[in-house]
Amino acid sequence: MVERVLLGVRGATHGLWISKPGFNAETASDAQLLFTTEPGFESFQLVQTGRVQLLNNAPVNIIVPDLGYRPAVYIIPELTFSLNPSNTSLRFWTEYDSNTSLWLNILHNNLNYNGYSLYAVMKVRADGL
Repeated sequence: MVERVLLGVRGATHGLWISKPGFNAETASDAQLLFTTEPGFESFQLVQTGRVQLLNNAPVNIIVPDLGYRPAVYIIPELTFSLNPSNTSLRFWTEYDSNTSLWLNILHNNLNYNGYSLYAVMKVRADGL
């Protein structure tokens, strides 16, 4: 089993390194890392954030900078769950027209949802490559 997390010294540098599955964090190349605190590493950097009104069956289009790939997007609805969790549902997702045109979607049922969601576009590929 490989060591996937290293907090401390790697070579002559102090920091944090997290490798992809199957790679040792101590020896992994940048392409084999999920995260590092070293300068110049781009994974998981925020590209854009915002707050949008996102309602059932009413996707919202956002335009993001062209990174040369479809970026991963996190959607965080502003909500509290109802008192009847057995009849509660929540689903949110992103659809892509292109690398720069994205649609944010939500479907919910039996939630105390104010209609707004936060989103964060990350400097990491949505397809995980």
